[in-house]
Amino acid sequence: MQNKIQNWHDFNTKIKNDPIQLLKSIEEVSLSFDEMDISIDAIISLFIICEKEGKKLSSYKTRFRNRRVIAVAQLGGEILIHRIIGSG
Repeated sequence: MQNKIQNWHDFNTKIKNDPIQLLKSIEEVSLSFDEMDISIDAIISLFIICEKEGKKLSSYKTRFRNRRVIAVAQLGGEILIHRIIGSG
């Protein structure tokens, strides 16, 4: 969400130093269900991709990279998955 708001054309001029405008922007992004739906679809598409029978591995690799680029663009930044290790 932070990346999306920072990438808006008027972020530096109107939003950056105005807490009220920042809150309005956060609300606008938060309530944008269409955009959220598109982002979720991009992530799901990335995680359910599989090789196609009879196709080369390079074809899968290209399709995976394309889906990753789309997912990163929709989320506004890299996808970070942290590994959680329990104690004991």
